[in-house]
Amino acid sequence: MENWMFAGLLILIAWFVKDWLSWDHLAFTTTGDEAMLLGAQNAFLGKSQFQDLSGLVIGHAFLERLLFSMVANDDTAAVRTWASFNVDGQRKVCFTSDIRGICPGFFNNVKLDGANTWVLKVFAALPGTYNESNSFFTTSLQMQGTTSALIDERKTIWVPHQVDIFDIQVPKGMVGGELQIFEPHDSEERARNPTNLKYRGAPAYVEAAEENKRTTMPGNAYYTWTDFSLPDVRSVNSARRVSLVLEQYKIANASYPYTGELEIWSEETPSTRGIFAFSAVLFGCGGAAVGLISARQAIQNQDIVGTLFPVIAGAAAAAVG
Repeated sequence: MENWMFAGLLILIAWFVKDWLSWDHLAFTTTGDEAMLLGAQNAFLGKSQFQDLSGLVIGHAFLERLLFSMVANDDTAAVRTWASFNVDGQRKVCFTSDIRGICPGFFNNVKLDGANTWVLKVFAALPGTYNESNSFFTTSLQMQGTTSALIDERKTIWVPHQVDIFDIQVPKGMVGGELQIFEPHDSEERARNPTNLKYRGAPAYVEAAEENKRTTMPGNAYYTWTDFSLPDVRSVNSARRVSLVLEQYKIANASYPYTGELEIWSEETPSTRGIFAFSAVLFGCGGAAVGLISARQAIQNQDIVGTLFPVIAGAAAAAVG
């Protein structure tokens, strides 16, 4: 009896450890017609609509803080999440938020039928020494397309159905700054090591930057931008390159309740998710270990309550983690 219960406790602990250390599951929402999602359209918006949209983005405090952070950290390019919302939060975004100006011209015109969750990001870049580089593909920005919808659902990484990129500001005389789109690669490797350049290869498509240009791509494609240089830099305002990135998701009904209604970032804050996850694993394993030791002692003393309580407490510690 004692050996049987001890073996059961070991199996329980092994299950919790395996669950925590297992790879994330990728949930693709593309269907095989990914190539049909690739395209580019110049002069996408009318002149007045583009002026309103670009004025909102360029004049917003979010971009100001992003550029300040880039200069302070000596970064030449960055992508930051500006907002995430689902169908329930769409009305708040478009009618009451301080970014409602994205809806009349941009969001309402690119929104996909069947999409129910969106993540809006801003890409910003400053000039560097691209003209002195030895490669056309030189970039200081890590590969994009490796993040997920901001959904609090363990072990599931949702991949967008489509990604829309819209150029807001392109400096005159810019050399470089092209959008590079790469073919999708092995999904398991993508989950484990998404930025490994060995799996990147050469870009399948290269799109030149142009203000008021919309580029679309399948959500499971990787992408980045090359660095750029300018012959003359007079100010940050005239030298910055800015684009909007809209990730469009078709989340399954069972997972939709985990999507956030609306969250808008006013400034960049460091993520503590990895720290908490690691601490949770240690806490869970520690709780399970204590439970195992206490339960074994209780078995030896033939204490039924003392046997069950450490098991429940240890399991609860691992589950909370």
